Amino acid sequence: MSSIAQDEVRKLSERTRFGFKRAQENSVLLGQNNLFGYNKVDGRLEIVEPEAAVVREVFERYAAGDLGLRAIANDLDSRGVRGRQGKPLTYSTLYGMIRNPKYKGCYAGRRYASRDYRDKRSYRLSADKWLVHKDDRVPAIVPEALWEQANRLLASRGKTMKAHAQASQNRYAYSGKLICAKHGTTFHRHVYKSKSRGEAECWNCKLYREKGKQGGCDSPTVYSHELDRILERVFEQITDKRSAAVQEYIDNLRAFAAQQDNAPALAQVEQEIETVTRRKDKLLDLALAGALSNAEFKQRNETCNEQLAALEQQRTELQNADKTLEERIRRVENLRRIIEERWQMSCGFSREMSKALVDHIVVDSDESKTRISLDIFLTTGAEPIVSETQTSNSQLQMSFQRARSGYQGTYEVRYCVRWHLG
Repeated sequence: MSSIAQDEVRKLSERTRFGFKRAQENSVLLGQNNLFGYNKVDGRLEIVEPEAAVVREVFERYAAGDLGLRAIANDLDSRGVRGRQGKPLTYSTLYGMIRNPKYKGCYAGRRYASRDYRDKRSYRLSADKWLVHKDDRVPAIVPEALWEQANRLLASRGKTMKAHAQASQNRYAYSGKLICAKHGTTFHRHVYKSKSRGEAECWNCKLYREKGKQGGCDSPTVYSHELDRILERVFEQITDKRSAAVQEYIDNLRAFAAQQDNAPALAQVEQEIETVTRRKDKLLDLALAGALSNAEFKQRNETCNEQLAALEQQRTELQNADKTLEERIRRVENLRRIIEERWQMSCGFSREMSKALVDHIVVDSDESKTRISLDIFLTTGAEPIVSETQTSNSQLQMSFQRARSGYQGTYEVRYCVRWHLG
């Protein structure tokens, strides 16, 4: 019965998608009444002048070429300009605004699609697959020439940014690897210049670089030369024969694998999956017989689906447990071998080692910003190596002296570092 119900869902989804496709081909204005600058009334769009004025300002300022979308968004935010839900008009909102053909008076359909009825997410289609044409029901807010000019600039800047991002990723060892613990954003590179101390490459959270400490992020500044020293010490610890950290962890994994017998637990999970599946079939029978209301069936069925998802995840983990442990051991041993080989080739530490062997580093600190914690996740090239249990030798502390601004002496910054294996 459950397979019949699933087939009905698939057919309903296909009919709905077919209806949407036909509606788009017939230029029916679909979607909710949430397009900034317009109200949808009786199948037509009507201009909301206060919002339209903001749309025109965005197009005009961007097409002039002096400002980017992020700078325009920050300016609108500082002036208190908000969207329909009272939220700021962000970079992504303005990006979608510039790209939307409706603002030049065109119908725009088939811009998004889903793959099948099981995947509820929408995917943006390439512009060549859109249905775009002039439509009297969509009044233009900006002239077509202005829209085209803004989009040419957007496309040009997009290509430049991709090329620059790729070049920066290849050029700097720590690009894209430092992650802010507070916001999950990457750290961006910049260079401090001083007549007395010269130039120093350092990294700050993306939000700090965009909005400063108050409106953005107050996470600490991390210097590249400090990271070099820290990673050099980490790689030394991993390859040092006198340090038992890695070997002890491998031995513990092997001992744990030898003691594991997942067969009873796996049999129990299989039995629970069968029980929940029978319960789902019984619910469908009751619903078809009219013994359950649609609302009650939906609630109970969703509970069963959640239980099944959890049990299937548990079954997969049990089935793969032995393979996962052996894979961890192999990857840790491989990591140590790779570090030793690169160390010998470079005659010591090099940033190329960091670029190849560090997946990402999570950065956090205390309120004083003088106690910085780093969680370093190492990789052998496929995926990061993450340890669930850390030995005491997988942690280290290092201190650095930093110069105060204005020739006012120095202060100490202490790093608490954990590197993750296995």
